[in-house]
Amino acid sequence: MFTVEMIETDNETFMALIDPEMTQEELADVKKELKISLYQSLAKLFYKSLTDLLKQHEDLGLNTVLYFITLFETDMDKHIHFSSSSYYEKNREYMKEYITLQNSFFSAVAIDYGLETDALKTIFDSYGLKTASGDNNYDLSFLTEEKQAYINSFMLSLKDSGPKKLGEAKRILDEAAYEAQKESSEESNEAISSENP
Repeated sequence: MFTVEMIETDNETFMALIDPEMTQEELADVKKELKISLYQSLAKLFYKSLTDLLKQHEDLGLNTVLYFITLFETDMDKHIHFSSSSYYEKNREYMKEYITLQNSFFSAVAIDYGLETDALKTIFDSYGLKTASGDNNYDLSFLTEEKQAYINSFMLSLKDSGPKKLGEAKRILDEAAYEAQKESSEESNEAISSENP
């Protein structure tokens, strides 16, 4: 995460590694590629850590697991904007890889909660941080007070944007719809080209 912040804030250490002849557009592309590469590694570390946490706390409630995933995805969206259709093409390969990783995790843990994998995916897509009565929909009491305070302050820092989940992005960026739109756009461009030789 520190490296992602360095990239985004044009930290001197990061900028010293960049070719000074690079245009702003080229620099933006390099930053984007680096962030996606870093998030590929972070996602693997996140799911490994979450798996380790489940081994240590076998009675960890499903809602708490979903809470941690929601936190990770909300932070990820802050940096690579997966919930924005305008970033779809740049994020497409990363999102496919992330979804595969998440599906593997869901497949591995679904049985522990007495669920089918597809049922767990559906539960996650509809998961909310609060219950209908407004109570927290997770339990962090197994963590130290310091860790709870850190997580709560982190969640407060994301409050303005609200939670973002890749499930939402998958609906926004449905690949079939995207392909249909792209095909339609290409056909329109061809039609315009043939009208204006």
